[in-house]
Amino acid sequence: MNLRTRTKRWLFPSEIRPCKVRRGPFRGSVFLANPQHSLRYIWGLYEHELNPWLKKVVPKTGMLFDVGANHGYFSFGVAAHWRRMKRTGCIVAFEPQDSVVQRMLESRSLNQLSEEDLIIHQTMVGHCVSEQATCLNSVLASLPHPMRNVPTLVKIDVEGAELEVLAGATHMITAGNFFCVEVHSLALLQETKRFFSEHSHQVDVIHQHSLPFIGREMRDEENYWVISTC
Repeated sequence: MNLRTRTKRWLFPSEIRPCKVRRGPFRGSVFLANPQHSLRYIWGLYEHELNPWLKKVVPKTGMLFDVGANHGYFSFGVAAHWRRMKRTGCIVAFEPQDSVVQRMLESRSLNQLSEEDLIIHQTMVGHCVSEQATCLNSVLASLPHPMRNVPTLVKIDVEGAELEVLAGATHMITAGNFFCVEVHSLALLQETKRFFSEHSHQVDVIHQHSLPFIGREMRDEENYWVISTC
């Protein structure tokens, strides 16, 4: 065991507890996690490559669709960003795992968000509505009419099923909406770029890179973010 690992275990308990984000665009948000495994989250360095883009995009939006919400780092981070701007918004989060959803429900209270501020769908998301999944077009249509035209950020991270989700989100590919899609292979990157091109939506690609002193995150060698041009 190296010195960094021993120090981390000494300073931070190995248990699920509220963790507050200290820096970055998501600062001020709280999520439930094991601090030993969440230091990049806490210091606002998780997926740090996205931070400059998020600082530009989040202030332009009033709604978030978080597909693959996990423990809610992205959802609660966007809510905190809006709060610092003294703005309100609506978050619609999708996460199929029961234990993770329960953690999000607890964190929703810690972040002082109501059921209307953060709507959680415990389901998978695909290209159409089925017994196992919903689709974003259907969820969008179910919202009150004024909310359907709010500038929206759509974040998708579903471990290889991104094109399935996008196929069911065509009604959201409009001017004023922004997408952030994480993909884990060069082939999927090219297919995702082609999808947006076919729908006349301009995108850029962010590549992962290391930070000085602390290095790169433990992720796939091929890891990219397809983001809307802003």
